[in-house]
Amino acid sequence: MASDAAEEIKQCEEARGKALVSADWKALDALVADDVVHIHANGRIEDKAEYLESVKTKLEFLRVERVSLNVRSYGEIAIATGVLHQTIRVKGPGTVVEIQAATTQTWIRRDGSWLQNSFHASRID
Repeated sequence: MASDAAEEIKQCEEARGKALVSADWKALDALVADDVVHIHANGRIEDKAEYLESVKTKLEFLRVERVSLNVRSYGEIAIATGVLHQTIRVKGPGTVVEIQAATTQTWIRRDGSWLQNSFHASRID
């Protein structure tokens, strides 16, 4: 059912946020498809290896909060759009950055599990 898929995606997105804040890279890896395209709010485009390396070594997630998430499902594919607020510390200089972004995500179901296949964030000023 579409509503079941929407709830599953919302749970996956909540788990993704928790994995980022707790630095649980194994959990994050399990939620992201091998062929993911991740577009950060600053425009940087990364594949899975680049994304995981970036969040591990360059950023510390202090807060990941979903303000809204609307999920539309089409069988084995779901598109999620919404507003995301994050507080991130840039490792090295220690700069703390507040990000408010509109996001679009594509999730695909593979072997019974939902995986994030695409992520695109645009800053909201």
